[in-house]
Amino acid sequence: MKNVIRQTKYFFVVVMVVFFAACQPNELPQPSEIGNATTYDVDNTAASGKGDRVIYELNLYNFTSAGTFTAAESELNRLHTLGVDIVWLMPIQPRGEGDASMGISKIGSLGSPYSIRDYVSVNPDHGTTADMKHFVDAAHALGMEVWMDWVPNHTAPDNVWVNEHPEYYVLENGKPKTVRYPNNSNRYNDVCQLNFKNPDMVNAMIEAMCYWVSNTGIDGYRVDFVSSPVIGNDFWDQCIGKLRQLKPDIALMGEADFDTDENNHLFNAGAADGGFDYDYAWAFNDNVKGFGTSRNVATLLTACRTLVDNQHYAQMDRMVYLTNHDDGELDNGKVKTPHYILALGDNLAPLTVLEFTFYGMPLLFNGQEIGYPTLPDNFNRTPIDWTNRNAKIEHTIRTLVALRHSYPCFHGGTAAERPVTTFLQTSAAEQNTTIAYTKEKNGQKALVVLNFSRAQTVTIFKCPEGNATLLLDSRTIANGPTKAPAVLRGQYPGTVTIDMEGKGYAVFMMD
Repeated sequence: MKNVIRQTKYFFVVVMVVFFAACQPNELPQPSEIGNATTYDVDNTAASGKGDRVIYELNLYNFTSAGTFTAAESELNRLHTLGVDIVWLMPIQPRGEGDASMGISKIGSLGSPYSIRDYVSVNPDHGTTADMKHFVDAAHALGMEVWMDWVPNHTAPDNVWVNEHPEYYVLENGKPKTVRYPNNSNRYNDVCQLNFKNPDMVNAMIEAMCYWVSNTGIDGYRVDFVSSPVIGNDFWDQCIGKLRQLKPDIALMGEADFDTDENNHLFNAGAADGGFDYDYAWAFNDNVKGFGTSRNVATLLTACRTLVDNQHYAQMDRMVYLTNHDDGELDNGKVKTPHYILALGDNLAPLTVLEFTFYGMPLLFNGQEIGYPTLPDNFNRTPIDWTNRNAKIEHTIRTLVALRHSYPCFHGGTAAERPVTTFLQTSAAEQNTTIAYTKEKNGQKALVVLNFSRAQTVTIFKCPEGNATLLLDSRTIANGPTKAPAVLRGQYPGTVTIDMEGKGYAVFMMD
């Protein structure tokens, strides 16, 4: 027994000697290093294809104090410098004034943008059809597309069709029936339901959509409420076919999450002519909203995995977003307040990085690009104060747009075009506070780290090591975009600790 103990002691001593000999000061593992930063020119980048585009939603009433196409056109150079590829115009037609005989009044001083009074006219507050065409031509000259918001399901109660073609509507007691929502909310009690069983109405609707393509040269449509239970695929088959005969590369984005029992028929809508190009990643956005309240990173990470692992989008891309006009819509008759994006608080910036680096086509809603803190109102004039800027958010978004354009590992597209996303495990103390992942494509590998805690370091397992470039650092970005050489080293192989600020974020490109 004594011999065993003596041998064990001898073995322990040998091991400790070997350990300390292997860990002399000049051979101790070195921490990751960040070199001196230099200015990074992120302006005037552009998409190289459909898979790396950035879309910008624009409300003409609030984008400028004038609220006109001419005034908005003067701002196109700014959007081009930012790197916007697509300008999505919220509805530009005259808005409904209501109808007292039907008990319908307009919402706010302007009415709802989704209560259309005439499908083939421009709201005179915005200008003329010629002004719109000039705006589209100016955007095209800068390499940007223009998409128009389209509202096929319903019209204003004083739409020109109500008197000229009452048969175009579902009637109730001889009058056009107001839209009913399944949850009986009064979100939109200012619109009337169109009758998609009437072939003349269907033809008139398609002709109106073709009108804008022919007369202004728009490049696509964001289609409102495609999940309407009264609009079948037979309509989309006809509509998409006609539009693509007129403009083969016209883009179509449906306002719905197609991957639900109610909406999955839309995967086949207009399939013979290419179908829809994008839908909304609506469920993912709902999870982001939930995170604003719960702050549960594990649940958010599950939502990220679900989004990237979804096999139903082999031939489609998706729009991802933190906010859009729906956050200024009605909730039981009242404008939502406060703006939900404000509830994201100090997690807004890392979530913005997630939006732009993770999946799909990112959306910027007007004002989001400067971190504007006030909710624009869809129903009243509330022009954005462009001097009210959040430098950290603004420079973060400038950088993210450039990264998306410049590096294929941040592109979206169809399943064959998407980069490979790999989630990385963080230390036990950080598993519900941090999301880290790599993006790989065409030999490029990026590392994205999002810290939703107040911790000053993040430890990542199976992390890429070696030389890299730090392209976005939350600690310095408020002063402007920079890049810095970096070396990522593990204390143990694949175990890398990175210094970060609380609620911070970092994007590395591996050499």
